[in-house]
Amino acid sequence: MERGLYLRGVMDLLGLSESAVNKLVDDGHISFNRIGTNGKRVFNKNTVQEFKTSPIYRSLKKQSIVVYLRCTTKEQEKTLRCKVNQYCKQNNFKANIISQLDRGRQEITQESYKMAINYIFDSSRISGLIYFGHTDDVLQLKKIFQLREEAFVYDAQEIKIQTSSLVNEDLEKLTFEYT
Repeated sequence: MERGLYLRGVMDLLGLSESAVNKLVDDGHISFNRIGTNGKRVFNKNTVQEFKTSPIYRSLKKQSIVVYLRCTTKEQEKTLRCKVNQYCKQNNFKANIISQLDRGRQEITQESYKMAINYIFDSSRISGLIYFGHTDDVLQLKKIFQLREEAFVYDAQEIKIQTSSLVNEDLEKLTFEYT
């Protein structure tokens, strides 16, 4: 007989509370195979693992992303930070922003590149990269993320923000939390 997971194992595997797992079962997103001899539900581990890749699961978990901006002016940086923060808020992402003005390739490229690479590999649960700029460090970061499975790579100028009547405020009035 195949072995399965009890509720506690599913909670640990998904990183969710008991009530969240029960709601997923009630909504039909995950199901249990059988009731064990002790009366507890037994879940199929493979089914639970597959659920981790679903959009429903990703919407439950706040994913971390790296935002790497290489801007030429402070105004450009401010505008892109605003746009990225709105996008991250709408898509339940936690943005880790690395932003520096482009003062020339020699002066800053190696320093910022190493800082970004160290952050990526020292951190866990990074889901993707939003970038701006065309310097060597930006292109290398883009290549690294494109090689990672399940990671996305977006140009900051190409992301689409859903606007509503509440979001029609001037970009200058918005405040941000810098990380």
